[in-house]
Amino acid sequence: MPFDQLAFAARRPYLFHLTARDNVARIRRSLSLDSMAQLASEAGRKDLIAVRRREHVTVKVRGEAVHIRDQTPLHEGNMLLENGWTFARFVRYLNMRVFFWPGSSDGPISYGLRHFERYIGERPMLLRVSTEELIRANPGARIVYCRYNSGSPRWSRGIPSPRGETTFVPANLAPFSPAKVVEVAVLDRVRLPKGTTVGSSPSGPWRRLF
Repeated sequence: MPFDQLAFAARRPYLFHLTARDNVARIRRSLSLDSMAQLASEAGRKDLIAVRRREHVTVKVRGEAVHIRDQTPLHEGNMLLENGWTFARFVRYLNMRVFFWPGSSDGPISYGLRHFERYIGERPMLLRVSTEELIRANPGARIVYCRYNSGSPRWSRGIPSPRGETTFVPANLAPFSPAKVVEVAVLDRVRLPKGTTVGSSPSGPWRRLF
Protein backbone atom coordinates (compact mmCIF):
# COMPACT_ATOMS: atom_id res chain seq x y z
CA MET A 1 0.00 0.00 0.00
CA PRO A 2 1.33 3.50 -0.78
CA PHE A 3 2.57 5.45 2.22
CA ASP A 4 3.74 8.90 3.18
CA GLN A 5 7.47 9.32 3.80
CA LEU A 6 6.91 11.04 7.13
CA ALA A 7 4.62 8.18 8.15
CA PHE A 8 7.52 5.87 7.39
CA ALA A 9 9.78 8.08 9.52
CA ALA A 10 7.40 7.70 12.42
CA ARG A 11 7.55 3.91 12.07
CA ARG A 12 11.33 3.74 11.48
CA PRO A 13 12.79 6.88 13.11
CA TYR A 14 16.42 6.08 12.29
CA LEU A 15 18.41 4.99 9.25
CA PHE A 16 21.82 3.27 9.42
CA HIS A 17 24.66 3.20 6.89
CA LEU A 18 27.71 0.94 7.16
CA THR A 19 31.05 2.28 5.96
CA ALA A 20 34.77 1.61 6.29
CA ARG A 21 36.41 3.29 9.27
CA ASP A 22 38.84 5.08 6.93
CA ASN A 23 35.95 6.71 5.02
CA VAL A 24 34.58 8.62 7.99
CA ALA A 25 36.91 11.62 7.75
CA ARG A 26 35.96 12.21 4.11
CA ILE A 27 32.25 11.85 4.87
CA ARG A 28 32.62 14.36 7.69
CA ARG A 29 34.24 16.90 5.37
CA SER A 30 31.82 16.41 2.49
CA LEU A 31 28.66 16.37 4.66
CA SER A 32 27.27 13.73 2.31
CA LEU A 33 27.35 10.14 1.09
CA ASP A 34 28.00 9.32 -2.56
CA SER A 35 26.89 6.24 -4.48
CA MET A 36 29.51 3.80 -5.71
CA ALA A 37 28.81 4.95 -9.29
CA GLN A 38 29.40 8.56 -8.31
CA LEU A 39 32.70 7.70 -6.62
CA ALA A 40 33.87 5.49 -9.48
CA SER A 41 33.06 8.20 -12.02
CA GLU A 42 35.01 10.82 -10.07
CA ALA A 43 37.90 8.37 -9.75
CA GLY A 44 37.99 7.70 -13.50
CA ARG A 45 36.92 4.07 -12.91
CA LYS A 46 33.61 3.85 -14.75
CA ASP A 47 34.64 0.33 -15.73
CA LEU A 48 33.69 -0.78 -12.21
CA ILE A 49 30.11 0.46 -12.23
CA ALA A 50 28.39 -2.49 -13.94
CA VAL A 51 30.64 -5.25 -12.59
CA ARG A 52 29.89 -7.22 -9.42
CA ARG A 53 32.59 -6.65 -6.83
CA ARG A 54 33.94 -9.99 -5.62
CA GLU A 55 36.08 -8.17 -3.04
CA HIS A 56 36.48 -4.71 -1.57
CA VAL A 57 37.72 -2.02 -3.94
CA THR A 58 39.70 1.13 -3.19
CA VAL A 59 39.52 4.09 -5.58
CA LYS A 60 41.23 7.47 -5.50
CA VAL A 61 38.89 10.47 -5.51
CA ARG A 62 40.78 13.75 -5.76
CA GLY A 63 43.85 12.01 -4.43
CA GLU A 64 42.04 10.49 -1.44
CA ALA A 65 41.47 6.76 -0.98
CA VAL A 66 37.83 5.70 -0.70
CA HIS A 67 37.00 2.13 0.31
CA ILE A 68 34.03 0.47 -1.42
CA ARG A 69 32.56 -2.72 -0.02
CA ASP A 70 32.28 -6.02 -1.92
CA GLN A 71 29.08 -7.47 -3.42
CA THR A 72 29.84 -11.11 -2.63
CA PRO A 73 26.20 -12.08 -1.75
CA LEU A 74 24.93 -10.73 -5.09
CA HIS A 75 24.53 -13.99 -7.05
CA GLU A 76 23.01 -13.85 -10.52
CA GLY A 77 21.77 -17.43 -10.21
CA ASN A 78 19.52 -16.43 -7.32
CA MET A 79 17.70 -13.76 -9.35
CA LEU A 80 14.66 -13.69 -11.58
CA LEU A 81 15.44 -10.63 -13.70
CA GLU A 82 12.56 -8.62 -15.13
CA ASN A 83 12.09 -8.48 -18.91
CA GLY A 84 14.79 -6.43 -20.59
CA TRP A 85 17.15 -6.59 -17.62
CA THR A 86 20.62 -8.09 -17.56
CA PHE A 87 22.80 -8.81 -14.55
CA ALA A 88 25.17 -5.97 -15.50
CA ARG A 89 22.25 -3.55 -15.71
CA PHE A 90 21.07 -4.56 -12.25
CA VAL A 91 24.57 -4.17 -10.78
CA ARG A 92 24.68 -0.65 -12.24
CA TYR A 93 21.20 0.02 -10.83
CA LEU A 94 22.42 -0.86 -7.33
CA ASN A 95 25.69 1.03 -7.69
CA MET A 96 23.88 4.26 -8.52
CA ARG A 97 22.33 4.36 -5.04
CA VAL A 98 23.29 5.05 -1.42
CA PHE A 99 21.80 2.47 0.95
CA PHE A 100 20.42 2.58 4.48
CA TRP A 101 18.95 0.02 6.86
CA PRO A 102 15.89 1.31 8.74
CA GLY A 103 15.59 0.93 12.50
CA SER A 104 14.99 2.57 15.85
CA SER A 105 17.02 4.05 18.69
CA ASP A 106 17.89 0.44 19.61
CA GLY A 107 19.65 -0.14 16.26
CA PRO A 108 18.87 -1.32 12.73
CA ILE A 109 16.42 -4.09 11.84
CA SER A 110 17.69 -7.68 11.74
CA TYR A 111 18.91 -7.38 8.14
CA GLY A 112 21.15 -4.49 9.15
CA LEU A 113 22.44 -6.37 12.17
CA ARG A 114 23.40 -9.35 10.01
CA HIS A 115 25.10 -7.03 7.55
CA PHE A 116 27.16 -5.53 10.36
CA GLU A 117 28.07 -8.97 11.70
CA ARG A 118 29.33 -10.00 8.26
CA TYR A 119 32.02 -7.32 8.40
CA ILE A 120 32.59 -7.03 12.14
CA GLY A 121 36.17 -8.31 11.82
CA GLU A 122 37.01 -5.22 9.75
CA ARG A 123 35.87 -2.86 12.52
CA PRO A 124 33.46 -0.90 10.29
CA MET A 125 31.59 2.20 11.39
CA LEU A 126 27.87 2.89 11.35
CA LEU A 127 26.26 6.22 10.63
CA ARG A 128 22.92 6.82 12.33
CA VAL A 129 20.64 9.52 11.01
CA SER A 130 17.13 10.62 11.84
CA THR A 131 14.84 9.43 9.04
CA GLU A 132 12.78 12.60 9.15
CA GLU A 133 15.86 14.84 9.17
CA LEU A 134 17.34 13.03 6.18
CA ILE A 135 14.10 13.39 4.22
CA ARG A 136 13.90 17.10 5.05
CA ALA A 137 17.60 17.66 4.26
CA ASN A 138 17.15 16.21 0.76
CA PRO A 139 14.14 17.90 -0.84
CA GLY A 140 13.62 16.64 -4.36
CA ALA A 141 15.93 13.65 -3.87
CA ARG A 142 14.75 10.31 -5.27
CA ILE A 143 14.30 8.33 -2.06
CA VAL A 144 13.08 4.80 -2.73
CA TYR A 145 12.18 1.72 -0.70
CA CYS A 146 12.70 -2.04 -0.97
CA ARG A 147 11.03 -4.87 0.93
CA TYR A 148 14.03 -7.21 0.85
CA ASN A 149 17.83 -7.17 0.91
CA SER A 150 18.44 -6.11 -2.69
CA GLY A 151 22.08 -7.17 -2.72
CA SER A 152 21.59 -10.67 -1.34
CA PRO A 153 18.97 -12.49 -3.45
CA ARG A 154 17.77 -15.90 -2.24
CA TRP A 155 15.51 -18.63 -3.56
CA SER A 156 12.16 -18.88 -1.78
CA ARG A 157 9.77 -21.82 -2.22
CA GLY A 158 11.66 -22.89 -5.32
CA ILE A 159 11.52 -19.45 -6.94
CA PRO A 160 14.49 -17.08 -7.40
CA SER A 161 14.19 -13.56 -6.01
CA PRO A 162 12.79 -10.99 -8.48
CA ARG A 163 15.04 -8.08 -9.44
CA GLY A 164 14.67 -5.16 -11.82
CA GLU A 165 12.96 -1.80 -12.16
CA THR A 166 10.50 -2.53 -9.34
CA THR A 167 13.14 -3.58 -6.79
CA PHE A 168 13.04 -0.06 -5.37
CA VAL A 169 9.92 2.07 -5.52
CA PRO A 170 8.95 5.54 -4.24
CA ALA A 171 6.73 5.64 -1.16
CA ASN A 172 3.65 6.76 -3.11
CA LEU A 173 3.86 3.69 -5.39
CA ALA A 174 4.86 1.08 -2.81
CA PRO A 175 2.76 -2.12 -2.81
CA PHE A 176 3.79 -2.70 0.82
CA SER A 177 3.50 -0.93 4.17
CA PRO A 178 6.25 0.99 6.06
CA ALA A 179 6.63 -2.00 8.39
CA LYS A 180 7.73 -4.16 5.42
CA VAL A 181 10.55 -1.86 4.30
CA VAL A 182 13.97 -3.55 4.53
CA GLU A 183 16.14 -1.01 2.66
CA VAL A 184 16.00 2.68 1.90
CA ALA A 185 18.06 4.07 -0.98
CA VAL A 186 18.84 7.48 -2.45
CA LEU A 187 19.94 8.04 -6.04
CA ASP A 188 23.50 9.32 -6.57
CA ARG A 189 24.15 11.41 -3.46
CA VAL A 190 22.52 12.15 -0.12
CA ARG A 191 23.17 15.14 2.10
CA LEU A 192 23.58 14.22 5.76
CA PRO A 193 21.77 16.37 8.32
CA LYS A 194 23.69 18.00 11.17
CA GLY A 195 22.30 15.55 13.71
CA THR A 196 24.01 12.54 12.09
CA THR A 197 25.91 10.39 14.58
CA VAL A 198 28.58 7.71 14.20
CA GLY A 199 29.37 4.59 16.23
CA SER A 200 31.32 1.35 16.09
CA SER A 201 28.38 -0.96 16.85
CA PRO A 202 24.64 -1.12 16.07
CA SER A 203 23.85 -0.13 19.67
CA GLY A 204 26.36 2.71 19.87
CA PRO A 205 27.62 4.53 21.79
CA TRP A 206 26.90 7.33 19.31
CA ARG A 207 28.79 10.57 18.88
CA ARG A 208 28.09 13.51 16.63
CA LEU A 209 29.62 13.16 13.17
CA PHE A 210 29.84 16.90 12.55
